[in-house]
Amino acid sequence: MKKIYSILTIAVAAVIMTSCNDYLDVKPTNQLDQSELFKTEDGYEDALTGVYSNMAGTALYGKELTWRMLDLLGGYYYGPIYGTNSEINEYRYKHKDSNRSETVIGIVDNVWSGMYAQIANLNEILSTIDANKGVFTTTDHYNIIKGEALGLRAFLHLDLLRMFGKAYSVGKDS
Repeated sequence: MKKIYSILTIAVAAVIMTSCNDYLDVKPTNQLDQSELFKTEDGYEDALTGVYSNMAGTALYGKELTWRMLDLLGGYYYGPIYGTNSEINEYRYKHKDSNRSETVIGIVDNVWSGMYAQIANLNEILSTIDANKGVFTTTDHYNIIKGEALGLRAFLHLDLLRMFGKAYSVGKDS
């Protein structure tokens, strides 16, 4: 009886410890592999729509780059509705100061990384679109998607330069 129990235990353990390689591989429903996404024309449209959607988030043009961070830096707003004077001064001066505000650092870092994340997404579109030109039903649609991706990438680079680059009067030679 003890021998049968040992054999049965070993057999059950062997069955439990073996598994299929794909059993635990679960793909998230909101994410696609690049090779799967760019197999169709709709995949390119979805990728471009994702870039626009991410740009509309509050860390980018949905808030900070439309009406909050840049306007506070420019001194357009004062008063309790848009923040106290100390909050405005934090936006203006403390990002490079030794006593920096963690809130301001977080906001500026989110803008920086959010814009470069969208540039990376656009680079993925542009790196595969020429090789997959055959998935497009018309040449016009291929040209529209490629043109939008190129234009958006240039726009984001220009906006980063506008916000974080040196002024031309000071850094024209750099």
